[in-house]
Amino acid sequence: MNLSMNDVRLHLTTWFNWWLGGWQDAWAMLPKPAALQTRPAIFQTTDGARLSFSATVNTPGTWLSMHQASTSNSAPQGVLLADDDVLLRELNLPPLSERDIAAAVALDAQIASPFPASDTHFGYSIRRLTNGQRQIEIALIRKSKLEQLQIQYPQHALFARGERGAIPLQNDNHDRQTAWYLSPLTLGLSILLGLVLIAWIISPTLLLRAESIAHEAAFAKLNRAAAPLLQKREELSALQQQLESARAFDNEHPAPQPILEQLSSHIPDSTWISQLTLRKDQLTLEGSSDNAIAIVSLLEKIPALKEVRLGASINRDPRNGRETFQILARIQASTPSSTLAKSTQANGAKP
Repeated sequence: MNLSMNDVRLHLTTWFNWWLGGWQDAWAMLPKPAALQTRPAIFQTTDGARLSFSATVNTPGTWLSMHQASTSNSAPQGVLLADDDVLLRELNLPPLSERDIAAAVALDAQIASPFPASDTHFGYSIRRLTNGQRQIEIALIRKSKLEQLQIQYPQHALFARGERGAIPLQNDNHDRQTAWYLSPLTLGLSILLGLVLIAWIISPTLLLRAESIAHEAAFAKLNRAAAPLLQKREELSALQQQLESARAFDNEHPAPQPILEQLSSHIPDSTWISQLTLRKDQLTLEGSSDNAIAIVSLLEKIPALKEVRLGASINRDPRNGRETFQILARIQASTPSSTLAKSTQANGAKP
């Protein structure tokens, strides 16, 4: 059997309304304490009398009859209009939504009204039957008459007296007696259910929040305990960087002592060195000698030097005949261990 979504929704709505209405009827017939009993609404008639509706069970169903209100000091819920001013109708409809019911009632009132369309006003109340049908009681009244009564009773809502209770004539409201959710027991159970639902939703969140706070406290404690270690670690990292910088400097700058010793052994005593500059692997010698070209040849024989050349032109001093020179050379790259061995050998220690 293929059913559309509208058919399924209609069947589910009918079943739910029947089940809900069964509980409503059971609650209405159940003996209740005075605190849970719903007080009947009090209405005022146009002649000043105060009346209330009370249920009477007849063969066709439950009907309402008017009785004199027992408490005259309570404020009336509204004003009941005279029966001569109102025309009553009854309409039976299948289970429909409130919008569809309002449209059906408006169409019926337009067709059945004896008054002109511009001078017609209506109100209605809805009663659910046990078979799921809707029994609509409609009250028709002249709009001009209703406006006169609104001026006469500006502080009260206007109702028509129907066979099943008061029919509101303003805003097309439903019968207030069908508002089962206004009973104290239903309101209390709804509030309790809402609180339980809120607690059920919030409890996991509160537990997670408590665990988060506990973890944050433990993490803060660990941070306080690890603060000295972290400081030592930063100091160690700074020392390691300094050590790496020292090693890099040592690799880029050869030890000057072995170079000086080799220069002393190869340069003759008649040659004077006035300035020696060592920057990384670049060696610069400035001085005077009887034969500067011979000094270049001698320096080329040193294994640690390469690319030996004159850095400037040779000048001869006319007073003593000596030649001033500038010699440039590059030092061969060597490992730190070999440099250390040369240094220790120069000092006369064992490698």
